[in-house]
Amino acid sequence: INIPMVSSIAGKRIVEEIPLQSLLIESDGPFVTVNDRSVRPMDNKLVIERIAQIKKIDFEEAGRVIADNFKKLQIW
Repeated sequence: INIPMVSSIAGKRIVEEIPLQSLLIESDGPFVTVNDRSVRPMDNKLVIERIAQIKKIDFEEAGRVIADNFKKLQIW
């Protein structure tokens, strides 16, 4: 999930349908821009904020669950 997805109506609908425990975020930079500049990894905070709003949960919970989702990817 990236900034354009949490900013568009269609993207928000998709985020609503995907369980939080299945979401991962990414910047898609330098191919995506925000405020007339390339998106950077630090901009993912905005993505988490928007996911929290869409899911009607607090930022900390959204961040924790998404971080746990990344940890689950570690195979070693």
